[in-house]
Amino acid sequence: LQIASIATVDERLSSPSVFNITDRLPIFSYLVNSNRIRWYRVIMRYFLQCHRELYRYQLTAQEVRDAVRAAFDAEYTLEQCQNDLAALKEWGNVTTIYDSSRATSIASFLSPALLYQATPEAIAIETFLDEQTRANMGKGSLRQGDLPHLWKTLQELDENLTATGIETINSREMAEEWQRAFEVWNTMAREAAQYLANMLQAAQQGRPDFEAYQSYKAAVVAYVHGFAQALTQYSRRIRTLLASWHETGKKERLVEIIAQHLEPPAPTLESRSTEDDLLQEARNQVEAMMNWFALGKNADSFRRNALAEVDKVVRRASVLSASIRPNANYAANLHMLAQQLLRANNGETAQQLFSLAFANLLPVHLPESLAGTPSATYDATEGSAWQEPPDVNLRLRPISRANRGDHPLEDPVIDNRT
Repeated sequence: LQIASIATVDERLSSPSVFNITDRLPIFSYLVNSNRIRWYRVIMRYFLQCHRELYRYQLTAQEVRDAVRAAFDAEYTLEQCQNDLAALKEWGNVTTIYDSSRATSIASFLSPALLYQATPEAIAIETFLDEQTRANMGKGSLRQGDLPHLWKTLQELDENLTATGIETINSREMAEEWQRAFEVWNTMAREAAQYLANMLQAAQQGRPDFEAYQSYKAAVVAYVHGFAQALTQYSRRIRTLLASWHETGKKERLVEIIAQHLEPPAPTLESRSTEDDLLQEARNQVEAMMNWFALGKNADSFRRNALAEVDKVVRRASVLSASIRPNANYAANLHMLAQQLLRANNGETAQQLFSLAFANLLPVHLPESLAGTPSATYDATEGSAWQEPPDVNLRLRPISRANRGDHPLEDPVIDNRT
């Protein structure tokens, strides 16, 4: 039903700002035109820059041409610029105004120069694209200082709403105060979500540098834990305050005040939203903040996910720390040495491997005295000390219980508990 009502908009509203859901939108054509899309994007971004930073809304073709030359195409001609502006005008991105104020002759007055101005819809599209670019490039942040500022602003709004009647307070100041609080909360929530997304992306990257990751771990643990503690402290207060607004009727009073000053005065009735639309927009703002701080919703979910990511960072740092420690598994090292000795081609190679492994020419488990008294002379007729019988015969005691010889003489222990 809602879609059908949108599709049957009164045809008398011929304003370019009215977009029917089933109509083709040529205003987006400059984003998908494969021939001149790069020039169109540079032109519209220059209009946005002049609109936002310089407060200049009407530009000449020469100014647009110079901007494109400086930013993108040094050989961009005036004729190409005029053709591109004509295409943007046909799609509804810009409008033209005759500039007769600079006329210096009758001929120039009869054929004045054109001024080009971007339409509000085109500015909105470029603003959206610019915001998305900034969001993708931004690293996000945890704006811990915004929480006490938001709490203080909401307290002041609560005091004003407690006054007897809306007439006793300045409704415009209250609406502006709410908009500031809403922007603070919206920015804080958006930046926090972006920071958490970057943490998730960093966890999926390859093996990082150990020293740099240790520094990152120490910083991120303190950073996230500080924000999580502040969020736990203030979210409970804000949740309680907003819940009291709903119970005492302050929420509806605030919605009415916000709706009165949500939009500036419009020159025509067609471009001004209806009272129901303004009330719904104001109610959506208040409910969005209430839902974000509700128990178990966005604030609690963010805190849990952020602490979980911090735990992953700590665990990964521990794994990196363990991986760079020297290997102290002697059993594995001895097994590896045995495999190398088995594959040795001759005794000399085996002796070199043994010497390299133990840094000793003799086996470490056989002291030098067992080979006899060292001598500087060598007699080939004498037998090797290794071939002589041992001087001492050691009796090794068995380890297995089943093969033990003598049983112990101790008396058996009798269990008297039964």
